[in-house]
Amino acid sequence: MKVLDANDQLIGFIYGYTSKPGQADHEQFKTTLNKDLYDQWLHHCFVITGIVIHPTIRRKKIVRYLIEHITNVVRHKTAILTLELSNKKDRNLYKQLGWDLICDHHYPSSIIKPFVIMGKQLQSTPQLTSQA
Repeated sequence: MKVLDANDQLIGFIYGYTSKPGQADHEQFKTTLNKDLYDQWLHHCFVITGIVIHPTIRRKKIVRYLIEHITNVVRHKTAILTLELSNKKDRNLYKQLGWDLICDHHYPSSIIKPFVIMGKQLQSTPQLTSQA
């Protein structure tokens, strides 16, 4: 999902994927979380893997818009993301947006710094029906 300015210039975007068993990130989450958390958060889950905002327009609530919008349009039960443990500013933003701290010490792949896993229960999207 992307955000363009009035001149159709890209100023920000967000991306992610549906998490499925066998994917590297999914398997790392599985080893970090206990069975109950794994079952709660990773079944039918959307993983937000990146958010990029042009430096000249930061602090304009673009991140908030992208997070709120993508979690309203994806058809998943949950969404998760990871942040560095030391990134308190972004963690506070996600808490304001209704995200929960799932795990406070996650070490993705060979990264030495601890990360947190945050998650949000998403509203179920009604199934579209056709009318005859």
